[in-house]
Amino acid sequence: MSALGHPRFVYESISSTMDRLADLAAEGSPEGTVVVAREQTAGRGRAGRVWIAPPGTSLLMSVLLRPNMPASALGPLPLIAGLATAEGIESLLDPGFTSSIRLKWPNDLYLGGGKIGGILMQSRSAAGLVEFVNLGIGINVNLDADSLPAGALSLSVESGTTWSLDVIEQAILKRLSNRYRGFCGTENTEWLAEWHDRALYLGENVRIDDHGMSAEGKFIGVTSSGALLLETAEGRQEIVAGDLVRGPRPA
Repeated sequence: MSALGHPRFVYESISSTMDRLADLAAEGSPEGTVVVAREQTAGRGRAGRVWIAPPGTSLLMSVLLRPNMPASALGPLPLIAGLATAEGIESLLDPGFTSSIRLKWPNDLYLGGGKIGGILMQSRSAAGLVEFVNLGIGINVNLDADSLPAGALSLSVESGTTWSLDVIEQAILKRLSNRYRGFCGTENTEWLAEWHDRALYLGENVRIDDHGMSAEGKFIGVTSSGALLLETAEGRQEIVAGDLVRGPRPA
């Protein structure tokens, strides 16, 4: 299994890196193909939310994966990708920078009390087997405070440093290559404890909303399949999809 990041397609402006990568995947592009955009005109996040940023201020990329496994085994991949992304960014931080990147189930990255990015995964399968995975990664990098939506932060605002988008991309792809290799191994669960170490709201009372349904309880962890474990008044529940929408913000 080779490192991810080749071939690489870079666009100054494009509607969506995920849409372009989906086309390339359907055309037979190999695993590891990456699409990068300096600007997206129709970028999106989870549940169809819009992801738009001023040109050249954010890392916007999609990575093509072709794991040889059942589609039912993909559950932990967004969490593993979030962990790899956090590790890649932190590998570039000044040693004196003490804040760590936290992970909010299922796909958000937080730093210093605000959201700095997210992961979006889409996949296509046939006869229960994965054909390809389209893994989108978006990070607020060099946005100033006035350009950020409520509840969001950027790496430059938090660190006081201007960042190279290409350097961040390569650091993330390096960690993602290693984590993905482990994910494709047999019964790999080594990521789980490290994800829990970064879990936002772990041990706190939260609410999970999903298409008009909701569940409340204490967030006690995630399973090796990527499901959230919620301790409710009715007992323990495993939740495989939804938005974690309530919980005290980190100080």
